[in-house]
Amino acid sequence: MHNPHNPLRSAFALALFAPLALAACDESGSSGAADALSGSSEATPEAQETPDTVSLPVAESGWLTVGADGAVQTTFFDAGGRFRDLRNGEPFAQGKWEQRPDGKICFEPDEGAGACWTTAPPDDNGEVIATDEDGMAIALKRITYVAPPSDEEDGG
Repeated sequence: MHNPHNPLRSAFALALFAPLALAACDESGSSGAADALSGSSEATPEAQETPDTVSLPVAESGWLTVGADGAVQTTFFDAGGRFRDLRNGEPFAQGKWEQRPDGKICFEPDEGAGACWTTAPPDDNGEVIATDEDGMAIALKRITYVAPPSDEEDGG
């Protein structure tokens, strides 16, 4: 079931999580999302970090945020460029993710629009603020990564 009020899909896809139009963050002018997706989970040395942003390593990591409605959104970044979103512990969304050379993390869900997020450095408590291209910000907390069941590792 698709819920347009997903705090991570709309925020880190309000996807951290979760996800949104990768084509919208493809500054190279590429005509398709497939051209923009590399599946690479490592930041490149050319990443352009500023004191306000950071290239956050996310491959094989888990992140949590709590929406305004109290829903708990969890996103897992799997190796190979796939993500999985859970809302209150139930599967909610999945798709592709990419960390661009500029440090942005972009989502392309299997269903719905995609988005890109910029991340600030973690604060003293380990909380990270992610901001989408419309200025919407969400607070994220790293959690223990849980790999997908073996039948999901190939993307579904």
